[in-house]
Amino acid sequence: MTSKKDQQTKTTSDETVAQETESTATKSKKAKSTRNKDKKKKLSPAEQEIERLERKVETLETELTVALEAKILAEDRMKRVVAEFENMKKRQEREFDRALKFARENLIRELLPLLDDLERSAQFDNQEADSAPSESAQNDSHKTGIRMIYDRFLKYLQDVGVERFDPTGEPFNPDIHDAMMTRPAENGDSGIVLESFQPGYKMGDRILRHAKVIVSE
Repeated sequence: MTSKKDQQTKTTSDETVAQETESTATKSKKAKSTRNKDKKKKLSPAEQEIERLERKVETLETELTVALEAKILAEDRMKRVVAEFENMKKRQEREFDRALKFARENLIRELLPLLDDLERSAQFDNQEADSAPSESAQNDSHKTGIRMIYDRFLKYLQDVGVERFDPTGEPFNPDIHDAMMTRPAENGDSGIVLESFQPGYKMGDRILRHAKVIVSE
């Protein structure tokens, strides 16, 4: 049976061992810390500066990589924006040219009846001049003015690409001719334009007005 004195002795011994163990661990930590400090102390100022610069270089390289990636993405977006803008600009230019062309064609169509009137007036005045050569100077001036307007009108149409065509003697083509009537042909050929009541006009490959004709049957 263990006596009270033996128990006290054992407790004291355990406490002593624990204290010694704690002291040993503390000394080990202190020694390790001392070694680390000694290691740091071993680096010269130049070496420490080199380490600092190396860390700075790594940081700058990372920042540069991020910046380059952002630059590439920005350039790609910019290229897409520029391409879309150029496509939109070209599309708007085509639409404007098409609208301008149609507007010009419609205007010329509206003016063609006026041109017909000027032509008939000029022809009538020429016929009158042939039948009455002793007309006054005022009438001569009037006829000259009408003829000048008619010629300038034709010149304008030529400048904007309008062509006048008279299909007399050509085969009838319903795409560009309007048959007003038919008449037996003297030579027996059918489907030939014998006479043109009204000339046709075209601008490029677009017909502004069909020629009104008489066709042989």
